[in-house]
Amino acid sequence: MHLGETITIDADLVSTSPDDQRLVVDYRVHYARLGGKTAAKVFKLRTFDPLAGQCAKLGVRQAIRDFSTRRHYPGRHEVELIVNGLTMASFAFDIASYPAAA
Repeated sequence: MHLGETITIDADLVSTSPDDQRLVVDYRVHYARLGGKTAAKVFKLRTFDPLAGQCAKLGVRQAIRDFSTRRHYPGRHEVELIVNGLTMASFAFDIASYPAAA
């Protein structure tokens, strides 16, 4: 992956509770930093009240680009899907050390 490209996070959440419940869904990106360190940033995805046994499709796209407040460095970046404070899934992507050729 190169700067300027987009990651897509898609998930199917199924309520296994016998009761209705409130779900707060976030995702956390652990951005690679210099020296092998990481810096985590939590993004809000959705808060909703599914019925018992209900399935919900969630998705978000996020451009990986530099901002005045955040610079992206080459290396492995990890993403976690968090439901009510618990990590339910994770994946990683790598940013190449130079931008894609035009």
